[in-house]
Amino acid sequence: MFEIFIGNWLILAFLGPLFWTISDFIDKFVLEKHTIELWDFLFFFSIFSWVCLGLLRSIYGAPPVYDGSGLAVMLGFCTTASFYLYAKGLSVLDTSQAILTFKLIPIFVIFIGLGFFGSPILMHEILASLIVLGGAAYLFIAIEGGKIRISIGIVWMVAAVFSWAMIFVLADKLLDQMPFEHYMVFDTFGASLFAIFLLMLPPARRQIRQSLKNLTTVKTGWFFANTFTDFLAQVCLKKAFALSASAGMVSIITQVQSIYGIIAGVALAVLYPSAFHENISIKTISRKLIGTGIMISGIFVAIFGI
Repeated sequence: MFEIFIGNWLILAFLGPLFWTISDFIDKFVLEKHTIELWDFLFFFSIFSWVCLGLLRSIYGAPPVYDGSGLAVMLGFCTTASFYLYAKGLSVLDTSQAILTFKLIPIFVIFIGLGFFGSPILMHEILASLIVLGGAAYLFIAIEGGKIRISIGIVWMVAAVFSWAMIFVLADKLLDQMPFEHYMVFDTFGASLFAIFLLMLPPARRQIRQSLKNLTTVKTGWFFANTFTDFLAQVCLKKAFALSASAGMVSIITQVQSIYGIIAGVALAVLYPSAFHENISIKTISRKLIGTGIMISGIFVAIFGI
């Protein structure tokens, strides 16, 4: 049964966004209930990456050294660092709204490919970019009193999403050089090293010391669940891309995360209103669904043409 799951790209493509959605809501809960500031949030995420690294080593062993091994480690380190931007945005946004910004990743990837690798942009990709950006404007830009207003949380999230798009482009190049199993070991090792870096920063060190003094079993469990669900999401999605003959189809399927996010937001706000805060008005949910539909249609055009 286990082999069926890990060998089927379609199952993995649906599971990856599910794990990421779970991780996003845990992120929000942990940020509001169990962290002092952002530094201890990043520290515990990185610390528990060592557990994930040990799991990978026990399954795949120590990978050989490739020309791109150092870059793979650096990408893992940068991914964890980018969570600072993500956490800044998530702290002021609904989780389901933050998830919707992830739809910008495929469009950013197109333009990063052009800027850094000279990849040509086709007309349908330009059209797709306009559609996705139109959906983003519908979702994230408000006009109040004749003035355009954008939440600072959206600005932080877009910065995070752009950095992830850059990382995805570089990771895709590295996966041409090494198996995804070996890449994940290097990437997770880089994520684990970020905790050591944080201990070199005096403000972060003070927060971490204070957080460790107040560490409880429950708090530790939530931090571990946060890191592990994110780890499972990355493994599922990278494996899906490695197995599938159509990376475009995987990209389309993973957009189901927006639907997962909206459903989870409503369910958690109803069942646990004191712990999870989401705007679940009919108007807001309808707006999210419409904006999601617009952006997914743009991604479809980008990948498959018209």
